[in-house]
Amino acid sequence: MNSISEQQTRYADDRYAQQRRSGFPWMRFMPDLEEEYRAGYMELRSTRIRAAGILGVLGVLGFVFVDKVLGGNLVPAAGHSLLGLVAVPVVLLLVMATYLRRGAPHLQYLVFVCTLIITLTVLSVINMGRLTNPAFPYESLFLVMMYIYFVSGLAFYQSTFCGIVLTAAFILTNLSLRDSVPLLYEGYYLCLGAVIGMLGNYVFERE
Repeated sequence: MNSISEQQTRYADDRYAQQRRSGFPWMRFMPDLEEEYRAGYMELRSTRIRAAGILGVLGVLGFVFVDKVLGGNLVPAAGHSLLGLVAVPVVLLLVMATYLRRGAPHLQYLVFVCTLIITLTVLSVINMGRLTNPAFPYESLFLVMMYIYFVSGLAFYQSTFCGIVLTAAFILTNLSLRDSVPLLYEGYYLCLGAVIGMLGNYVFERE
């Protein structure tokens, strides 16, 4: 029994040593090591997903309160409904999914889909506000960027895809809602935020 255990340990050490010599091209391990890594990836990030989900719900509710009670009520009722009936349930779904052990193998795909839904929902609400007020603030998209790259639990390529989708969708949907010069600056800073997020996520996942 001890000899078998020693052989398994030696085999594992050899694989790890081989991987270190090969480096990490394209942010991927060898197939068997990649499978092991992915198996524990989301489990390690479940706590982060739960904390981010709770903070996200509080953030949405806080925005609705600020807009309707303290602010200028710039977002139409349809925007508030979109946040309450789409964004909040999707975030709560993610939080609940982290407690389902049977769904662990599919959790990363669920996080990816839900992140896209949340991202496009927030963008839609901003665009609704800009239909009546072209200068409606877009800064909440930087919070979405932070969520995508640093707390969503997404891997590098998935988070990069979501960040690019958000940036491109914002620019394309605002061509008719915003003057070209202000949109140029907004698009520039959003692109810069996406690049910074990509670099941060890359370093984080590589480590």
